[in-house]
Amino acid sequence: MRSALRPSSVIPRDIAHYKAHLLAVRRASPSPIAALSPFFKWASPCGHARTDPTEGIKGLPRQRLRPRALSPQELRRFLRAVHRGGRFRWGEASGPGSF
Repeated sequence: MRSALRPSSVIPRDIAHYKAHLLAVRRASPSPIAALSPFFKWASPCGHARTDPTEGIKGLPRQRLRPRALSPQELRRFLRAVHRGGRFRWGEASGPGSF
């Protein structure tokens, strides 16, 4: 049976290795590292951890999301609506199922 990991046993090197692992497996979401920091900021003063091992370790870079393109179905609906008349006022043809 595996023993439970105690917050007091985590050291900065563990956090750095975890960050490197996330980058290596291309799961570079900043969320796991970002969640550890507030946890240890709470655990340290409460006595659950001797120090804050996340202190001084930068989080993962945020990935910029590309603008989402229309799906082929959305594009067909849009072009069909424009072809039918295209005389909409702002907001009239918005929302799901409006085409």
